[in-house]
This record gives sequence, structure tokens and C-alpha cells, in this order.
Amino acid sequence: MEQWNPIQSHDPIPDRVGAVIVGGGIIGMSIAFEMARRGLQVLVLERDGIGSGASGVSAGMLAPVSEAEHETSPLARLGLHSLDRYPSFVRAVEDVSGIPCDLRLEGTLLVARTRDDEAELLHLQGIQRRLGLVAEWLDAREVLQREPHLSPRIHGALFAAREGQVDPRAMLRSLHAAVRGLGGRVRTGAPVERIEPGRGGLVVQGRVGDVRGSVWCEVAVLAAGAWSDAVRHPGPALRVRPVKGQILRLTGCGLLRHVVRAPDVYLVPRSSGELVVGATVEERGFDPHPTAGAVSDLLWAARLLVPGIYDCALQEVAVGFRPATRDALPVIGPTHVPGLYVATGHFRHGVLLAPATAELLAETITTGRVHPLLEPFSPAARVEARP
Repeated sequence: MEQWNPIQSHDPIPDRVGAVIVGGGIIGMSIAFEMARRGLQVLVLERDGIGSGASGVSAGMLAPVSEAEHETSPLARLGLHSLDRYPSFVRAVEDVSGIPCDLRLEGTLLVARTRDDEAELLHLQGIQRRLGLVAEWLDAREVLQREPHLSPRIHGALFAAREGQVDPRAMLRSLHAAVRGLGGRVRTGAPVERIEPGRGGLVVQGRVGDVRGSVWCEVAVLAAGAWSDAVRHPGPALRVRPVKGQILRLTGCGLLRHVVRAPDVYLVPRSSGELVVGATVEERGFDPHPTAGAVSDLLWAARLLVPGIYDCALQEVAVGFRPATRDALPVIGPTHVPGLYVATGHFRHGVLLAPATAELLAETITTGRVHPLLEPFSPAARVEARP
């Protein structure tokens, strides 16, 4: 089976740089892009390859309305802001890189297979309305007019017209090229071990292979996803843990136009003809092994929604690690240590929140003012809120 190969980049590491971004996932690369296009000298240090963590496995759903049941009001507002920013953000990245990100804003169908599912979705619609989100109820006939390959046994669906998807793997390739096109440097295979104050700025210490070294910078952003706690630093404890997710990629389908979701599965059709089926949520630490049970459960749930997937080819089974905090909310903003910022703990929302996180954090770094949308997620506020 074809597998995703994380992007490798071997740019030289300078002794001094304006900003170091620790982590080469969708969050870290987006921040690097925003800072580079503001004229800052940027160096990205990634422990493995670009997109080797959750980003390279993610389905790329942009779904602040569909996931309202799991969101607080501040997270919903940040998610909607980020969704609104997606088209202009992607255009800016593509203009520099010349590589398309495959952004599609065709809406999401949240499908009810049973009467119980229908009741749950109508309850979700109430939550959405209280959060100021909009989704339209469609009966079975209206749903099948939009997606004729769905099972005729469905009862209806909520349609979130504003939502969509982006291909995270394409977006990572585009971001990598854009950051380098703006003069930024990206080094993979370079795990960071420590960040500490020094010489009027910060010293980022790590290694490349067996060789240890350090880089002085004015600003360091810790955006290492599920590996954020592996980096020692004088800022607040982040307590980010990995949440395992297994996801499938099928080919030879061409069955769907919209993102389709049910309580136990989602299906994301790519422009290339690939169909992404996900995903498990497992508290298994950094267990990298796919399991037969997860593959079986996901395919069974998907086939109940779209019987035609039976004839699709199974291209890939992938495992990723979502970065989760205790309350499943991200930590974004400045710490009490001058020049040290964090952007991690995005859990299931990393792809959705990438433009907002990058733009608003870059604004905070360059102006010294924390944007109101980021205030609920600042390290200081989050530490105070923890028991």
C-alpha cells in the first residue's frame, strides 16, 4: 500500500535567527509562513519529517459547526474565524508556493441512519443554534438528491453549508515550499530538547543525528503537537498527551461530493478520487500499530452509509497522534518567559485552526498585544483554570 512520506528538508541551521518554530506540523508550518511573510527570519526545527505527526494523517475536515457538541463558545468562535480566513490564507500560501492545497468548501452532511441518530442530530442542531451556528435539516429525499450513493435507508441529515475540507498533505507541501520561498529555513530530523533564556534572547538546544548544538533566537514558538512535553523549557507545564487515531484511505471510489459524517464514522472525498475514512479515538499513548479491529469497524460503519465502498481499493491504513490537553482545548499565546510562545494541544482541530492560530499568534508576536479570540487559550489563563 502507498503510504505518506513526511517531507524531508535539510536546510542549514544558523547560529542566530529571528524566530525558531519547534514542530513541523500544520500548526508550526502555518506559523512559520505567517512570521516569514511579516519579514522575520524563520527556522523550523522538526524532530522527524514535516507532517510526520497528526497533520500528515488528518482527514482535513473544516467542521466548527458539525463538531459543536464538543466545543465551548470560545472554541466555536475561533473555529468560525479560522474557517472564514481559510480562503485568503490558502491563496497567500499558494501564491508563494505554486502548489495547490485542494481547499473545498462544499458543506458537510451529518447523516442519520436511524431514528435515534435523527434525535441526536436534532439535539445537536439546538446546541448549534445556542452557539450561533447554522445547519439545515434535510429529509432523506433531499439528502439522496445531493448524494445518490448514500444508503437509501437513511432518515435525513443536517447540512452545514459553510464547512468543507482541505488536503493536509497537499497543504503541508505548499507550506513547506512557501516558507522556503520567503527565505525561511526548515530542518527535519532535528529534535529540540531544551529552550532556555540566554544572551538577551532564547537558546534552543537540540541535535541532528549524534551532533548536539544550539541556536540563539529572539522568539521561540513551541508547536510540537503531541511531543510538546518532550521539550524542556521554563514556561508553564502544558500537559499535552497523545490520543491515537487510526484512519483509512480508499481509492477507485468517486462516490461522494460532500464530506459525510455519522456518529461513528466520517468520509472525506478528495479531488484526486481518494476517499478518507476515519477515525478512531484511542487513549493508547504513542502506540504506532494499526489494528484489524479498527479497520473492520471503520469499513463496516462506512459501508452502512455508502454501500458502494465495497468495491474500493484499500490504499492506506495510517496512525496519528492528536495532541490533547486535559480539557481538550488548545494552548496558544505568550508565556511569562520573554520571547517564548506556545501553540499546541489543538486535539482534533489542528487543521481547522491553523490559519487563525498562525495569523493571530504572529500578530501577537509582532505587536505585543494578545488578540481577544486567543485570550481564553493563553497559557496564563489555562494554568489558572486547571485544578
